[in-house]
Amino acid sequence: MTRGWESRITPPLAPTEQWELLNSPRDLDTTRREARRDRQMANHKSALKRIRQNDKRRLRNRFHKVRMRTFIKKFRTAIDDGDVDAARENLAISVSLVHRTKSRGVIHRNAADRMVSRLNLAFNKFEAAQG
Repeated sequence: MTRGWESRITPPLAPTEQWELLNSPRDLDTTRREARRDRQMANHKSALKRIRQNDKRRLRNRFHKVRMRTFIKKFRTAIDDGDVDAARENLAISVSLVHRTKSRGVIHRNAADRMVSRLNLAFNKFEAAQG
């Protein structure tokens, strides 16, 4: 007969299983940190809840950061390709996403302002070179 907390403890992995787990190909949702976190478990109910909250927030923050970086990359690609209209469109979307990410607390406001400033500077240089 097991107690409640004993059923939540995961058994330790053999060294070969650890190696496979840490060095296997991963998608966006699995990292080495998550692989380690699955094996260590908190003892208190509040600590378990905090782990769940942190995981949920980390995934949400990662979603917003990746989305922001994707559009910044599209903007820079449009500049490299010499497409003014696509660059202008992606600049507006990128700036909007940076501000939105800042307002959600995912990135610091100074970092967001610096990003926006650099994006605008790159677009202005690109537009001046085109025109």
